[in-house]
Amino acid sequence: METEERQDLFPGSPHEKRAEQIARNILDKPNENKIIGLEGDWGSGKSYIIKKLEFNLVFFP
Repeated sequence: METEERQDLFPGSPHEKRAEQIARNILDKPNENKIIGLEGDWGSGKSYIIKKLEFNLVFFP
């Protein structure tokens, strides 16, 4: 069973940084169509990035 992490456990918080970069790209150019893909092994943090991205899109200034 997969468990959901509430924090980025990787050194340097790369998942949080990636989610912030994607959110900024979306918010900086709101009228452009975008396709975003995440690839990685099971447990590599894809779901975490999506959750952080959703949060960032709602709460970024």
